[in-house]
Amino acid sequence: MKVKLLIVLCLSLSLALLSDCKKDPQPADPCAGKQLPKADFILAEKLDGEERYFETDKINWVHDLFLRGPEGYKTYLWQVGTNMNWSTQKNAKVSFDKAEGKLKVRLIATREPMKDCFAGDDGVDTVEKWIDVIENTLNKEWISPLQGRWEGKCSQYGDNIYTISFASKDSLGGGLGYWNHFVYNLTNGCSSSSRTFAGYILWIGNASYTRKTDTGRCVFNYIAYTFPQNKDSIVVEYEVSLSPNADYKPYIFIGKRK
Repeated sequence: MKVKLLIVLCLSLSLALLSDCKKDPQPADPCAGKQLPKADFILAEKLDGEERYFETDKINWVHDLFLRGPEGYKTYLWQVGTNMNWSTQKNAKVSFDKAEGKLKVRLIATREPMKDCFAGDDGVDTVEKWIDVIENTLNKEWISPLQGRWEGKCSQYGDNIYTISFASKDSLGGGLGYWNHFVYNLTNGCSSSSRTFAGYILWIGNASYTRKTDTGRCVFNYIAYTFPQNKDSIVVEYEVSLSPNADYKPYIFIGKRK
């Protein structure tokens, strides 16, 4: 009986000691997972009448440059070239009157400092990028670096590989540059001779012309663009209708410079 009592007392003492050894739960770290914001912005060309922006690092000076700032900041200050107070809006636009060459674009943005987690944070983020403002002309005509021949395939024609062409007047020779700006062979032999927006990254337009394959009308709209990091690849988003009153069907062409 004494032995049993002794065992019970020992177990009770052990449990009490173990209970005393348990540590109190630590409070959650309020800074766990938090990071300082990484401010960024884009330099872009823009489609007229649309809200799409296409990032670029060069631009023909006749086109506007759009500055697109980051969300979540209290104040913004844009500095372009030697102008240290270009705009205080989140988004801004720059127009040029000549080829400026390479210009530095700086954004200084302020937010609430995060000193509780980052002792040296002052809430001021500064980002710098460069834009090359050029004059790209041929025989006094504005041209785009997108001009030329591009080989690829599109969702309209499956795995069929074919070549499309973008041209300004006389830029490709051999009769292809008959119009000031045009795209050839994008869809079923149709060509566009309509006036287009021909920027550095972007080329857009529309067409309504007789197709080579029949007597119908080929109506299409298109947006072609390349990328700052890879100007030898092209994406053409386009939609086609067999007549001005028919529904449009969307397609996409992806290719490389030929």
